[in-house]
Amino acid sequence: MSERHGGNEPRDSGLVPVAPNSRLTFGGFVLDLRKHALFHFSQRVHLTPKPIEVLETLVLRQGEVVSKEDLLRAIWKGEFVTDNVLVQAVGEIRRALEDDRDNPVFVQTVPREGYRFIAPVTVEQPQAAGRQTAAAPHDLRVVSERPASGGVVGRRSLLVRLRHTILAIMVLLTLLGSVYGVYRWRTSGVEWSQPGLIAHISGSPHSPSFSPDGSRIAYVNAVDGVDQIFVRELRQTASIQVTSGEIPAESPRWSPNDEQILFARGLDPSAPTYGRQSIWSVDTLGGPARLITDDGRNPAWSPDGATIVFERGSDIWTANADGGNQRPVGGVPASESLLAHRKPSFSPDGSWIAFFHPETGPKGDFWIIPAQGGTAKRLTFDVCQGSKPVWTRDGKWLLFASERNGVSALWRVPITGGKPLLVFSATGDDRDPDVSQDGRQIVFANTRIQFVLTLLDPATGGVRELAQHRSNITYPMFDPQGTRIAFFMQNRERRTDGLYTIGLNGDDLTPVTRAESDCTFPHWSGDGRHLYYYELSPSHSFRKIGIDGGRNSEVVAGWKWEVNYGARVDSQQKFIVYSEEHAAIPVRTVIRDISTGKERVLAKALDDPRWSRDDRLILGTDYTAAKPVEGQITVCPTDGGPCRGIIRGYLPVWSTDNRFIYFLRLGGFKDGAELWIVPASGGEARRLGELRPMLPIGPFYDVSPRGEVVYVQFKTGSRELWLAERRGFASRR
Repeated sequence: MSERHGGNEPRDSGLVPVAPNSRLTFGGFVLDLRKHALFHFSQRVHLTPKPIEVLETLVLRQGEVVSKEDLLRAIWKGEFVTDNVLVQAVGEIRRALEDDRDNPVFVQTVPREGYRFIAPVTVEQPQAAGRQTAAAPHDLRVVSERPASGGVVGRRSLLVRLRHTILAIMVLLTLLGSVYGVYRWRTSGVEWSQPGLIAHISGSPHSPSFSPDGSRIAYVNAVDGVDQIFVRELRQTASIQVTSGEIPAESPRWSPNDEQILFARGLDPSAPTYGRQSIWSVDTLGGPARLITDDGRNPAWSPDGATIVFERGSDIWTANADGGNQRPVGGVPASESLLAHRKPSFSPDGSWIAFFHPETGPKGDFWIIPAQGGTAKRLTFDVCQGSKPVWTRDGKWLLFASERNGVSALWRVPITGGKPLLVFSATGDDRDPDVSQDGRQIVFANTRIQFVLTLLDPATGGVRELAQHRSNITYPMFDPQGTRIAFFMQNRERRTDGLYTIGLNGDDLTPVTRAESDCTFPHWSGDGRHLYYYELSPSHSFRKIGIDGGRNSEVVAGWKWEVNYGARVDSQQKFIVYSEEHAAIPVRTVIRDISTGKERVLAKALDDPRWSRDDRLILGTDYTAAKPVEGQITVCPTDGGPCRGIIRGYLPVWSTDNRFIYFLRLGGFKDGAELWIVPASGGEARRLGELRPMLPIGPFYDVSPRGEVVYVQFKTGSRELWLAERRGFASRR
């Protein structure tokens, strides 16, 4: 029943005393009390004044149930309002935070009482605004775990009562992603216990797989920089290494008969479009590995162990357990550019195969298809990054890792279709889930990921980090003057990619495109006044927009970056060069007249084509066969004359005066590349340094007129393996 409020003096709201210009941080968001504004990684999130005040009140009383009465009196003061205004305000907050009312991560509804802010909160003191390591005032409840209520799993932390002596330590542990009482997890409902760390595993373990009885796991960890397969008893602290050699081992899957572990080998398993992998098996206690097929990746067993399913190229295949009778699964949706793993897996009865389908770049959704082939069924409709679907024991749910809320978390969706439900959410990214055969346990990997926009001065070796975000920063490009950098980055609120520019001091981050548009791969016009880019939604096209935003115009309708790749406009904005690609392989490079639409083809197909300063030459990489990482750096005249190969490498970039060419080569590492320079006329190349760590599918960089190099570091914290158990079952550890 609604009540009217007004005329009464508001009572003390119980707000925690903090400085009025503090910045409160939680889950990638910053609540600026001085500006009365909410930000997500430097991007302002729209909230109207009253919801901002409600959010401030809830965050400052983190962990407490704040009654509707308190909120109405504190925020609306003498106004005559009904409870509905508060419901609307909380709804606006949840939309801004992309929070789920039924499975909240931030704002929990406590029936018949009020609301509670349940995410961990830290504070940046006024004198240290912007620094994540700032200590919190003793009065702020940074972490408080309370008894379960309305589906919340957790315990009331005694640290709240002792905060005057140890709060600063707790804040530091929170920021480091510690798990001992600070690493707060949220589960959907009360089905699963709070996950616990699988201790005594050093390094960076990932890709866990349960044994049939759920007492052991196989997982991947590096030995001298090379990934190998290990086996671990959950009740013990020691692990056994079961593979060896110089070629990385990945994607372990335990056989149903408990005798073998299926896995993949390859030059670089993290880059699905580069290189070729093979599938092997090894005894669970180690020994010589046996080749199953010399072309495949991401294998998984059928429930009876008689069949395996795996990826080959952009398709899904099955084979007998010994590698015989290899055949493709018909009906799998085609992918124009496979930039993500499909990770197929059999249903518990073996009749279906679940997989991830990348629809645009690495973004896509989860599907199922009959194991014998047929019509595929789409289960999710998010078009975001995701990986590794696994089935629940009863075959009714698909559990998977997805970035549908902006960071990678574990979700589940009914096989019959419906709304995905959050399973776990925590600081960092949750990936690589597996469910034990008895359905009692979930194991997964967790890590922190950061994308860091970085400037390198090859002359001095100096490195400056301009901006750091959990959202994927991609394709940084200097303007013609070398004073600003354009790139595209995910908008967490809408799960779309948008264009941004930023100054060389890391200041003045400016959105260029609207949040509802999905835009990628920007490059500057010759005069530096516009950006050209691909739009993925609401429709596919190649477009142009002023750097201050505003109206944009269509240049070519229907273009997709996966097919009409690397489009760049010449300095006079009259022609476009692009490469027509099939399955990420350039088949021809074309120059298109913008005004007439007429096209002419260059003598060679080049990847990542770039105009010379005088618009008379096109620079790119010639891949004459199936696409390896390194090709031939090549220059082709725009008039169609013969092309000239220069040197082995990939992703070439002109120097401003066109006298030199920068390019990349593989190094003795898989987390980046070597940066080289060679005279444009040919000759001896010189190594300038290393660009690392970089995302394997996005090793993009650019060079300024002053010779500075901009690229994006892909930083991952140490991975950890976590285990959760279905409530009501005793622990196996």
